[in-house]
This record gives sequence, structure tokens and C-alpha cells, in this order.
Amino acid sequence: MAAKFPLNFAIVVLLYSTTILPAGAVKEITNRVYAKVGNLQITHHPDLQSCSISFLMNGTTSALFHYRNKLMYLELSRPEWAFKVGDKMELMLTSPKGNLWSIDFKVQFPNKLTSEVLPEELVSSLYGSSPFRITYNQQDFAYWHGSKGDETTLLGEAIDRLKECYQERIEKKSVTKPPTLEKVESSTEYYLKQKQKIEDLLAKSQERDEQIARHQQEREERNKATKPAAVVDNISEDFRRQQKDFDEQSKTDGTKAAAKAADLEKQLAEIKARTEAKMVVAKPELKPVKFYTGVLKRKKGREGIAPFKIETPEDRDYMVTLVNVTDKINTEAVVLTITRKSEFTTKIPLGTYRIYAAYGQTWYGKKNRFGPETVYAQQLRPDGSEEFEFSKDPPKNGKSITHGHSLRFKVSDGNSKSKTIGGGEFPDDEDD
Repeated sequence: MAAKFPLNFAIVVLLYSTTILPAGAVKEITNRVYAKVGNLQITHHPDLQSCSISFLMNGTTSALFHYRNKLMYLELSRPEWAFKVGDKMELMLTSPKGNLWSIDFKVQFPNKLTSEVLPEELVSSLYGSSPFRITYNQQDFAYWHGSKGDETTLLGEAIDRLKECYQERIEKKSVTKPPTLEKVESSTEYYLKQKQKIEDLLAKSQERDEQIARHQQEREERNKATKPAAVVDNISEDFRRQQKDFDEQSKTDGTKAAAKAADLEKQLAEIKARTEAKMVVAKPELKPVKFYTGVLKRKKGREGIAPFKIETPEDRDYMVTLVNVTDKINTEAVVLTITRKSEFTTKIPLGTYRIYAAYGQTWYGKKNRFGPETVYAQQLRPDGSEEFEFSKDPPKNGKSITHGHSLRFKVSDGNSKSKTIGGGEFPDDEDD
């Protein structure tokens, strides 16, 4: 693919591209000169349905811009070249406008290279007055500036004439002329003759089918009249016997199938009964446990310092769990139980915590909590964040301030904000 590069970038590498001018597309057979612009010659190729511009670069390299199907190609040839046919390579082209392009070429013949399709933007950059240069391995591969008074500005004019050649000699020639009246009449007559032939063939085919049907009917009538009555009776008896055997066999098969189905139903019922018996698990009987306000659990080795106050409503009991956010697993740091319509204050070890609450009517112990009716929630701060920090300021003038939290669960002026969670999200003691 042709690509545009900065002027200071010129690298040539071998590429393997299949986009090239079809083989033989630049043969010059019955060529006709269309026009000349300076020393640039525009040639019309009637057999190829194309036009081209040809000129010499460096005095020995022949350059040819080939315009076909409204696409532009560049062909380079030099007698002393000996490339391997089929190889691909990339050359760098500096256009007369001063733009640098990467062009893929294929070795069409040992001494001839044919480019891929040149993009329209590259063709537009050929309208300029700077030297037209092609490099290979950062060295000049082909070079052209024209003679004095014949600079590369003429290349743009030649390209315009090249397109005119294509439009005038190719496009206008390909315009389809309307058929003459004689040809239309001749075509209609031919069509009517062919239609009559088809109708004749269809009529003969229908007549033949009718003859075959008549012959078949006559043959069946002759056979029926000449066949002895005994033969007919034997055929009928054989049919009745075969029908009887078939009915008896069907009855036997049906009885066997019904017995097998009944046996299968019995086996399935037994399997189902055994499976259901295994699945029946006695539900544990929950026994109420006395509920009180206090610290149910506190991790050892950490001293409670920051205050934590909880106030509960009058219609439910609460279990409150604090989890230190620095723990890698979601385990309890402090677990509190608070009876309904009461206040409780305790001290929490310094740190940052997530706070969870479980509440209900009847307490069945720490493992079963408030039984199947337990409601679980995670507490949130007024801004919606999940983390509560219990901290202590550095001493100042011999004193330091400790920062804690206070939660009021659904009392008249409650400040608790929460989101409901599932029981599986509620933290458990890793020792439970």
C-alpha cells in the first residue's frame, strides 16, 4: 500500500504484496500517440482500453504512468536490471510537490517493475516543480527533472491530457448505441419463431402422454378380463391370512410393550421414593436464648479507645458487628448485642471499620441469630460511604481528642443510614 512519509524518512525493504498491474497490462500493441506535452508522450492503447505517459529518467530508466479503469500505475524498466520474476519490493518516491511516498512494486519481468495502484492523493502530488526522485536503500534509483525549459511542471499537464485521452478514446467509445429498427424487427421475428417451435413441442408431448394413458388403460382391462377367478380368490385369501398374522403380531407386541412400560413406571417410582427419603433432612429445632445488652465478642490484643454509642427502637433487638477494613478476610473484630429501646456505649480499638447490623424479634444465639426472620443490613455514613474511622489526634498541650461514632436505629430522630444485604454477605466469625 502506498504510504506518505516525512521527507527525512527513506527506508527501502522487501515487501510481499499482491496488488500489482495484471500481467501483460503494459504491452504496446497497435499503440497510437494521442498527444505530447514537452518531451512527455501520451499514448493510447486500444487493445488494453488504456492510456499512458512515457519518459526517460537518468537517461537509461524508462518510466511509464499507465491509466486504466480510472486507476494509475507506475512502471519502471532498465535493460541492465536482472530481478527475480515475482519478487516484491518497496521503493521511496519523492514527488514533484516534495512529498515522500512508499510504493510497493512487483517484478513483472527481470528488467521491469510494476507498482501497485497509486492513490489519488499521490497522483495529485505529481503536479509540482521539484525533482521527481525514486530511491532504493537511501540511494537514487531513478531521477528526472526534465531538460531546461521542460521542468517537471509539465508532468501535471501530461496527467491532465492522460485523463482526457482515457475519457475521449475509452469512455465515449464504450457508450452503447441504441439498436436500429431493423435489428428490433429481426429480433421480434426470431422470438416469434422460437415461441412457435416451443408450442409445437408441447403439443406433441401432450399428445404422446394421452396415447400412453390410453394404452395403459386398455392393457389393464384385457388383463382383468382374461385372469381366472381361482387366481383372484387365491390372491384374496393370501391377503387375508397376511393381514390376520399382522394383527396378531401387533397385539402381542403391544402387550409386551405395555408390560415393559408398567415395569419401568414401577422402577421409576421406587427410585423417586428412595431419592426423596434421602433428601428429607430434619430441620434443627431453634430454641430461644436470653438476649442482653453488651459485648458479645472482641478480638484479643486490641484495647478499646474510641467511643461508640448505639440507640435502638422499641420494636426489635440488634446485633451489631464491626469489621476492620485492613483484614484480608471479612471477619468480626467487635460484636455487640443491644436490646430494644435502649442505649449502649462502649469503646472500640482505633482503626477503620465497616459496620453491619442484624435485627429481629427472638434471639436464638450467635450462630442462628434471630432465626429465619433475621434482617441484615450494612450501615452507611451520611455521604453514602461504607467506612467508619475511629481515631485519636496527636497530643496537644498534654491533651488529645478521640473521635468515635454514634448510631441511632430508626428512633424518632435517628441518624442511621443503611442498605439491605443478604445473609451470605454478613460477616461470620472465622472460628464459628
